[in-house]
Amino acid sequence: MFTGKMEKGRKIKNLKKKNDIVNLDIVCKKIINDLKTGESVSVSGICLTVTDIIKNYFSVQMVPETINKTIAKNWKKNTLVNLERSLQLSDRINGHIVQGHVDATFEVKKIDIVKNSWVVSFNLNQKLKKFILYKGSISINGVSLTIANVEEDFFSVSLIPETLKRTNLVNLKSRDFVNVEIDIFAKYVENFLRS
Repeated sequence: MFTGKMEKGRKIKNLKKKNDIVNLDIVCKKIINDLKTGESVSVSGICLTVTDIIKNYFSVQMVPETINKTIAKNWKKNTLVNLERSLQLSDRINGHIVQGHVDATFEVKKIDIVKNSWVVSFNLNQKLKKFILYKGSISINGVSLTIANVEEDFFSVSLIPETLKRTNLVNLKSRDFVNVEIDIFAKYVENFLRS
């Protein structure tokens, strides 16, 4: 479980495929200090298990299900990813509850730059539209964001300079795809009402 408040983004050092498993080595400084194998790390919104730790990088593995349903299929050496350690019960929840279970990938419709901040609009997946609420929470590439606007076929989020500085969202361009996780509480409410 995560909160969507990222450590500074880091690059993929190496990416190797063996049979149907992809092994990723990710360079980092801050989170590696007391990281242990078997722990969960959010890598651009995907909950992955640490399999190895070597000096200034750690390794994780991805199965076909993860690769096929996320933007991980486009990752290569030097791709910048967002990193977050799993939540400790004593931590403050500065974002919202994020599981690291990607619901879909959404396409960037457009980016408007307003002084030092960005307003990023995403084409709306009609299947998940019922979960997209004005001022609701959403995880984009693992980053906890507030939905700033909802229209018929797209929604927008605002990115402050600090978010742009700390995450790979600064590299977004029109027509890029992102990992999206809907607010878990919205999913539970929908499931309860459906039952």
